Amino acid sequence: MQVGLEPETKIIEYIGEMLTFLKYFDAPQPFKIMASHYLFEYIHPFYDGNGRVGRFIIAKLLSDYYDNYTALTFSYVINRNKSKYYKAFINASNHLNCGDLTGFIEIMLDLLIVGQDRILDDLVPKMNATEKLTRCLSNHYKKVDYEFLYLLSMDKLFGNKRNRLSLIDIENILGVSRVKINNTIKKYNQYLVKIKSRPAIYEISDEFLNMIIK
Repeated sequence: MQVGLEPETKIIEYIGEMLTFLKYFDAPQPFKIMASHYLFEYIHPFYDGNGRVGRFIIAKLLSDYYDNYTALTFSYVINRNKSKYYKAFINASNHLNCGDLTGFIEIMLDLLIVGQDRILDDLVPKMNATEKLTRCLSNHYKKVDYEFLYLLSMDKLFGNKRNRLSLIDIENILGVSRVKINNTIKKYNQYLVKIKSRPAIYEISDEFLNMIIK
């Protein structure tokens, strides 16, 4: 377990210096984020033994500088590469390293790039699918039907499967009545999966997406 600095006044003092470094030091922000991650983990005691506070902070910094997806995938990649991640700390802390964080920063940036590549691997096929959906739906479906099916398709491709759009949400987004939405549901019911009744929530079927995207 990492012990951190003592006493508490020293922790507060060094955390303050770390924040000053993060805000004012003249270096690219990604370098400062990675260096400050090491500094925080070195300064702060792991009372729970696993350093989750430090990982939460770096996720927030990455989210602010890049986006939420980068922060989430970085956390995912760390989880999948714990040995490499912890070894970077061990090597950086070696007294023979003389406080040089270059190697540590390089490893953290490598992990960040792996995560961003993962985003692209996931995003590119979905963007291609979106283009095909837009072309097909706009050419072959009436306006209300197109907008309803397109919205459900986007929710399926990019949304959270645990928090799908309800019919109330769709009414508000499209600005159409429930009667019109219900008519569309009746017409294309074979391509819809009802996953909840109150509030009513539908999901577009894989069959429909595969049929349109091919």
